[in-house]
Amino acid sequence: MHALNLVAAATILSALPLALAVRHWRAPRMAAPRAARQARLRAGGCLCEAVRYEVRGPMRAVVYCHCSQCRRHTGHVMAATAARKAHFVLTRHADLRWFALSAHARRGFCGACGSTLFWDELSSAVINIAAGSVDPPTGLREHSHIFVGSKADYYRPERALPQAVGDDAGPPEEEWDP
Repeated sequence: MHALNLVAAATILSALPLALAVRHWRAPRMAAPRAARQARLRAGGCLCEAVRYEVRGPMRAVVYCHCSQCRRHTGHVMAATAARKAHFVLTRHADLRWFALSAHARRGFCGACGSTLFWDELSSAVINIAAGSVDPPTGLREHSHIFVGSKADYYRPERALPQAVGDDAGPPEEEWDP
């Protein structure tokens, strides 16, 4: 009787499309390791949408920079994520303007609406992106505060996150959000 049931099952399955049979009998999928997961497409831009970009790769967790340059550029604290330049594409950029901080770094902003967008160290393979410019849902998480020794005197950084007096580049790239 057991053999008859197997023959009947095989006959029924042979009548079904192969894809349906495979989907029905497939073992449950295991989650892929973090490095093997495909990074999602993220996009963002300025307030007036004259500057738009896409990131087709992982992004760093958000780091809050309290240095005097970031404070003056943004009006407060710079909340920044980052992406590899190889994964970063400007899709609309006629109004993108760059302010050269030095021969080594520059800040990008929209010339039409003034939105703060990027901090680019020219020799780096990574571009820093204003976290507030990423379209929701971002899927990003917070990591730390940096340059808290340079912060303004009118506020206190969130104590729940790690704080560095100087620079701390954030989590290593293998821990970036896909």
